[in-house]
Amino acid sequence: MEQKDIIETTYKDKETVDVFDDNRKRFLYQRYKHKIESNFLIDTVNKKIKEKESSIKVLDVACGTGRMFKEIANIENVDYFGVDTSEEMMSHLKKIAKKMKVNAWTSVGDALNLPYEDNTFDVTFTYHLTWHLPQELQLMVIKEMMRVTKPDGYILFDILNENFIWEKSKHLFGKKKLETIYKIDPEYIEQLLIGHKYDIEKLSDFPIKNSLLYSLANIVNISRSILPMPMFHMLYFRVRK
Repeated sequence: MEQKDIIETTYKDKETVDVFDDNRKRFLYQRYKHKIESNFLIDTVNKKIKEKESSIKVLDVACGTGRMFKEIANIENVDYFGVDTSEEMMSHLKKIAKKMKVNAWTSVGDALNLPYEDNTFDVTFTYHLTWHLPQELQLMVIKEMMRVTKPDGYILFDILNENFIWEKSKHLFGKKKLETIYKIDPEYIEQLLIGHKYDIEKLSDFPIKNSLLYSLANIVNISRSILPMPMFHMLYFRVRK
């Protein structure tokens, strides 16, 4: 079974779905990452609403249980669409939407072949998807997201930085690469984006469970605007189509 199929099977499991959101906010480092990601998305959505001066369509690719739906659902003039291979995940999202009394249009579909027409959405985004895909599939997903996004719309996605300083040096400490996680050189992404305007948010995702120790390490993230990209594990791209 290919890695992509293994991941899809795992995310369709009801036991995984039931604990999915809770497991993502247990520790300070997880909550901090969520804050960075949600702020980046909210800023983009508000930017597009201001530009368009009307309602916008937002597509959440590999939406899962709707972690980001909860962040943007109550923003006025946002129509939320979610697509995922897991019906179990989307069933959970629909329950959240019903409880919040906000519409969520969902579709079963693959990020490599999104079930939407060209130029449909004003903002298209995905978080934590590309890590699980080899380089060539990562690039295909980004191209597919760009396809369904309107001219002058925004595409948001994250990658794991192959040039991260720890990634380059961890073999010296006997650490091996994880076979199920895929990093990519940001240069490949930048080549794909030639002709498009984009900006980058940065994050070093320190998996430190002790809050005090994490706060000390997190000085890197607080200083991210002035530190170079090799200092950061995760890179978030915001692309203007």
